[in-house]
Amino acid sequence: MNKRQFIEKLYSSLNQKTVNQELLSDGNRFLRSNYIFNLINYLAKILNYFNNQNDIVFENNIPFVMIKKIKLMICNPYYLKNVGKKISLSFDKTENFLSKLNIEPKYILDLGACWGECSIYLSSIFREAKIFSIEGAFKNYKIFKTNLKHNPKFSSNIITEHLIISSKNGYEEIINSVSTMNTIKRKSTNNDKSKYEKVISSSLLSFIEKHKIPNIDFLKIDIEGSELNLVDDLLIAQISAMQIEIINYNSINLNLEFLSKLNRKFNFHEPDTWKIINFNKLKNLVTNHLKQEPALDVFLSKK
Repeated sequence: MNKRQFIEKLYSSLNQKTVNQELLSDGNRFLRSNYIFNLINYLAKILNYFNNQNDIVFENNIPFVMIKKIKLMICNPYYLKNVGKKISLSFDKTENFLSKLNIEPKYILDLGACWGECSIYLSSIFREAKIFSIEGAFKNYKIFKTNLKHNPKFSSNIITEHLIISSKNGYEEIINSVSTMNTIKRKSTNNDKSKYEKVISSSLLSFIEKHKIPNIDFLKIDIEGSELNLVDDLLIAQISAMQIEIINYNSINLNLEFLSKLNRKFNFHEPDTWKIINFNKLKNLVTNHLKQEPALDVFLSKK
């Protein structure tokens, strides 16, 4: 077998998701090693060309990007966009917010945990906190579990559940893809039924009661427009601080109506100085931002 034949058989085997034993034979060890060697060196040249600033490591043949001291599985192109600068964690701002409020959280809830970036990062900062992380899309949940396995220093205080927090106990249907944008069926315009999976749902209050959580010190919500379903429970639950992603899957008016209800119980904070702002200023901030961008993180604290 020559080099060309080896590569053709390898690609055919990969495309058909089969194993060609001939490619694994001792007789082809030099073709195999040369191919992998050249591939690794080519990848190194590409990363150098784009001036990649984050280390990429392989563990158990799985690629991870190193962001600060955390390993996150490269499961889609999300972490590979930067040129000439390090990828920063978007939850640095969360840490600053909690620091400004002098909150050292003991109980954290991460709704819409996705691949676990927020939960693992907060665990690395707040080692004594108990972190409950909920993700509805099973493909994301599996990647989250892999990330926990490869970050053992920050996994012991994270409790994960494949679950949807909703307005009711029962079931919801959610798009099941490796994505940060998975929506539940009743909030989605996607009519392809094959993309959805049925997942157990729980109200926020039921979840709190089940896990005997006395007070939520910090609640992060990133559930692609479904946050509006939680408003009644958010007004009842004992919550000290929140970070909620507001997204244009809902109209600006519906988002503002949701925030107006929360204003009965919570203060809103300007996201740079962390000063408390009134609802009119928040309204202008949200309206102007969502006219130009698809989403905005809103920071709240209990009045």
